[in-house]
Order: sequence, then C-alpha cells, then structure tokens
Amino acid sequence: MEEHKNLKIIGAIAVIVICAIAGGLHYMTRILRVSETDINMYASKTGVNPRRKHMILQSILLNTGQWRDWGSMDQANVSVILSRIKGRQKDAIIVARGGNGKNVVALYEKYNGSYLYTAMVDTFDDLRDLQIMPLREQGGSLIVVRDHSSNTLEDIMHVRAYAWDEGKFQNVLNITENYKAFYNELWDGNKPASSANWIRVYERSDIIWENSDAPVVHVMLHQNYGLSGSVNQRERPDETDFDIVRNRDILEDYIWSGKWMHFILFEGTDRENGEPVAVIDDLSGSPFGLIGQFDKASGKYRVKYLDGAIETVEKERIKPGIEIKKTRRM
Repeated sequence: MEEHKNLKIIGAIAVIVICAIAGGLHYMTRILRVSETDINMYASKTGVNPRRKHMILQSILLNTGQWRDWGSMDQANVSVILSRIKGRQKDAIIVARGGNGKNVVALYEKYNGSYLYTAMVDTFDDLRDLQIMPLREQGGSLIVVRDHSSNTLEDIMHVRAYAWDEGKFQNVLNITENYKAFYNELWDGNKPASSANWIRVYERSDIIWENSDAPVVHVMLHQNYGLSGSVNQRERPDETDFDIVRNRDILEDYIWSGKWMHFILFEGTDRENGEPVAVIDDLSGSPFGLIGQFDKASGKYRVKYLDGAIETVEKERIKPGIEIKKTRRM
C-alpha cells in the first residue's frame, strides 16, 4: 500500500515536471516567434493595436536582452520593414522605439508561417531613420541608420551601415553627418587662464550614395574650428562669441568590398607582417586635426585584416596596393 502511494506521488511529480517543461517550451516558442499576421499588419500599417504591439515588443525585448533597460511599453512604438537582408527571402526588420529614448533593431526570419528571431542589429539612443540598401553583389542588403546623441558639450549625428556576416550583424560603415563639440583650454592646464579660450569644432558632411553592384558612398566633409573672443571663462560662451580660425574640405570615397565585407578606402599590405589589409578609415580626416594640440589621431589608419580584426596603425606601416577604383570589382 505504501509503495503504491509512493508511486502515485512520483507520478504526480512527473506530470508536474512535464507540464512545466511543456509550458516553458510553449512560452519560449511564443517569445521566439511573431505571427505572420502581426508582422504583415505592422509592415502595411493596418490593423495596428495594443495587443499586437505588446506581443512584438515582448518578443524583441526578451530576445535581445533589452527588457531590463526598457521603460513603459505604453509609450513605445513598433515599426516593421520587410526586405531581403540575407538573401532572396523577404525577412522582417523590427524597430522598437522606447519612451525612455532606447531604440532596438532586430532581424526576424520567415519560417513556416511565422517570423523567428534571428539577431539584434544594434541599440541606439535616438534613432532618426532606417533604410534598406541593396547589395546586388551578395544578394542581400545593408541596414543603414541615422542616429543622434548629444550632451552639453557635444552633438553628433551618425550614419551607420550594418551587414550580415559570420552569423551576426557587423558595423561596416560609420560617417559623421553633423558634429559640434566645445572644449575649454583651461582643462589642459597648458595655458594660463589669462589666455585660455573656448574651442568650437564643427563638421558637416554631404553624403551621396551610388547604388551600383558594389555601392560607393561619396562624402564631402566641411570642417572648421573657432575660438571664443573671451578668455578665462568657465561657462561655455554663446555661439556668437566664436570666430572661425581655420577650415577645410575633405573628399572621401568609401567603396563596398564583398571580399572584405566592409566599406573601404583602399587595399594595401601591412609592412610589419606582410598581411593584406583594407583601410577603412583615415583618422587624419578628423575635425580635431585642424587643431594642433588635438591631432594625436593624425597620421593613422583604421585597417581590417582578413581574419576580421580591426586595428589602428600608423600610416607609414601600410603599403598602398590596389587602387580605390579597382576595389569595385571582386
């Protein structure tokens, strides 16, 4: 009798465990996927309602691990773009904009009547725009965003591009569309207060996308820096107090390379180890290069190696190889 009772208890525990596992699997399955109906409703901007929004937000926040930093879902917005990101199939790019300023972008792939979470593209403080740019050479697309960040001394608008590579999204292009920063020479301690000015650094970029088989991004940088008329001033002066000291324009052409899975300026060879590299940024183009004491990055490149590693090196270390125009053919 006692043995029979024990078997009953064991059986009941087993049932509870199985139900818990089944419930957990059902919950995870529901979180990992979003129904095709919900996706299509948001993509077409029809039939949008709080229930659908909550389901999509719950999925994207839990899958990307962003739910801890998220505020109220009531003020959040969801948008969906259907596009060929990884290949021929149209998948879903889901954008969640939070009421607390947090923004998350993620990819969901279509599978058996649902869209399954694949990967997070990135998070942004203030996402202003998102567009899909075709990569005809690879058969997929780039995700291009404009995001903004600012504080009392700096205001930046970036253009960033992301490509799917090695099982995740890689940031393959960074362009500063607008930049303004202020700096007080008192902070250096190299100047006496009687001659210490505020410095204003400014940059604006004209950006033209050339959508060929291997896209090209033409960037004209307009840069200047100015000094405040007043000295020994701890509070930042008004804009009208600054006089431009120096300015310059720089033209840069970034060419998409399927070989490097990155936008590059040109290819070359690392003189130290003989490895081929792609130059992805010329740091002497920084607006701070206009100011002598802030030109530590001048004379350096950011380069990418074939294993995907990215490093900052002296320009003299790189031997230029293939010309920029020749990198258009892979």
